[in-house]
Amino acid sequence: MLALQGGPEYEASVREAGEHMRSVTTDNVIEAFGGLMSDVDKAASSPLEQRERSVKDLHHAFSVSADGFQDDDQAFIKAWGFSVGDINVPTSIWFGGSDLFVPKSHGEWLTENIEGATGRYFDDDGHMSIWFNNLEDIAKDISSK
Repeated sequence: MLALQGGPEYEASVREAGEHMRSVTTDNVIEAFGGLMSDVDKAASSPLEQRERSVKDLHHAFSVSADGFQDDDQAFIKAWGFSVGDINVPTSIWFGGSDLFVPKSHGEWLTENIEGATGRYFDDDGHMSIWFNNLEDIAKDISSK
């Protein structure tokens, strides 16, 4: 709700979230996402190697500021500055049915509205697990474009 209202309270909450993510450890990284991690994401994120990778990525992502997080947050409620219909390069949309960050309907909408896009839907994957479980296939898919 704060994202819709904007203003100082929202900006403070974004900064606080960034500080929180900068301080995660392998012991609390899964809990740091609160209710956004589905059971399948929690399971995929549980091995120490995955938690170490997530901590490293989060520390890097928030090392300067939480501005990128705020931009991502705002992408759900504001225009992107371009039409997805203008995308004219090979595009793959990877999305899962157990993603609590981004709804399945968004992946479907992107697939339908980007000319020639290929939707890669995995019913049993979530926001994190789709990457962890399919990284090699995603890399091959990207390199083939």
